[in-house]
Amino acid sequence: MKKLNKLSFVILFVFILFISGCSNPKKEFEEDYQMFKDVDHVFYKANYKDVYHALTRSPKYSVILFAYDPNLAVCPFCIEVLPILNEAAIAAGVEEILYLDIRSMRVERNAEYLSLIDYITKQVDDLETRNDQLEIIVPDVYLVQNGKILGHHIATLKDEEGKYRLDLDSQGKAELIEIYRNIFKKIK
Repeated sequence: MKKLNKLSFVILFVFILFISGCSNPKKEFEEDYQMFKDVDHVFYKANYKDVYHALTRSPKYSVILFAYDPNLAVCPFCIEVLPILNEAAIAAGVEEILYLDIRSMRVERNAEYLSLIDYITKQVDDLETRNDQLEIIVPDVYLVQNGKILGHHIATLKDEEGKYRLDLDSQGKAELIEIYRNIFKKIK
């Protein structure tokens, strides 16, 4: 009987280790953004339900990143912004940024995506219109608490024509870092 209890305990322990090892949101993020493997970062891949809860109800401060999985759809702005965002977050002491890949939601314009747009547009007025429809332009970063958007920033910086810039120089990167730092200062 004691052997059976010990065996049951060992099996249960191995099962728990296996289950806990299967879901690692930080590693899942690294599968999407391989450039962050072996790099200190604050990104955690999340699902829609967790992000929507963080956006609309969570009493704790949450930083949310809407982006695309580069394995499925190339987003040069995401590739450019994420290292800058990570640097600013680490410097500000932000421990977690929830990342949600919204590419398929956006293409399909499914109910979840429309719920995000509806909720966000009640608090911010700078979502862009593409093909006569409001869109979440990626990358898009939000600082939220208790359902209130405290800060947010879309993509990179705009040029004189109002288009987002790629290949930021050192001055542009410093400006973007300062934008994120100002957002993160609102975390108490």
